[in-house]
Amino acid sequence: MVTPPRCTDERPFWQPNLKFFLRLTSHTRGAMTEIDRFFYSLMDQSRLRCLLLLLVEEEISAGDMTQALGLVQSKVSWHLGALRAEGLVLDHREAQRVFYRLHPTLPPWMREILLI
Repeated sequence: MVTPPRCTDERPFWQPNLKFFLRLTSHTRGAMTEIDRFFYSLMDQSRLRCLLLLLVEEEISAGDMTQALGLVQSKVSWHLGALRAEGLVLDHREAQRVFYRLHPTLPPWMREILLI
């Protein structure tokens, strides 16, 4: 029987060092740049689809986006909230409907990447 290789601290190599990971993420979390946050937002397919739809439609309600993307309303709202928190989209309410659009001060390089 073959034994798996061991790390220097005698843990199997596939078990992460949780203390190291927590220390690493606590230092890097505050150091995320605008570029890091933008690409992190694009990592999720639903967020990317929301941004692409907003690029084409300019302004759209959350309900219309739900129908256009074929996703459940809670998932669309969650991702739009995350995009709003990152400063990529703006929202405004008209009665019961919430409308979203790309942030007008979005840097041109971000718009160009979405067009690719």
